[in-house]
Parts: sequence; C-alpha cells; structure tokens
Amino acid sequence: MAGLLTNPTDDDIIKYIDKKENFHIEGGSQKENTGKVERLLESKGYSVRIKTKGREATLLVPPLWVLNATLQIGHTLVTWDPDWVIYKNVFGSKIEVKYFGKVS
Repeated sequence: MAGLLTNPTDDDIIKYIDKKENFHIEGGSQKENTGKVERLLESKGYSVRIKTKGREATLLVPPLWVLNATLQIGHTLVTWDPDWVIYKNVFGSKIEVKYFGKVS
C-alpha cells in the first residue's frame, strides 16, 4: 500500500524514494509538489515520466484527437522506460508517485 504524505518536506519524500516505495502527496499546489518530487528523483539519478490521469479521454474529441495522440506518443517515446512515474489528477491537488525501476 502506498504511503500518504500531506504537505511533506524534502526529507519525507526522500525516505520513500530511498526505499523505492510508492506514495501519494496531498495538500499544497499540485504543480509545486510535482516539481519538487521530479527534482528530488532526478537528483538521485532516476528517470521520471509525468502523466495526467484521464488525459486519454481527450482522444474522444475528434478535433483534438490527432494532436493529443501525437503529443502522448511523443511524450511516451521521450520518457521511455522511466524509473518513476508521477501521476497528476485533472482536479484537486493529489499526485501519485509509483516506482517502476528494478528492485535490487
């Protein structure tokens, strides 16, 4: 089960990163939390992909589907095989951080 952090410090986040455990962050700005986690992960040498949950639903809107499909495929290729994925939600401030790298 993933840990839940509310308005965490860098040290709180690093504890989960070092243990390679999934976690959620609530409270504060989603943009700031995403940037903080991304910075901390990259400082540890990990690769990161940031995704927005529910974004695939925009593929159902015909005028947008070609642009969105192209951007999503491009983003996936650029961030191929990440160690960690940060999932943002369309609404609210919650982010989910999941480890996909190799467990040593």
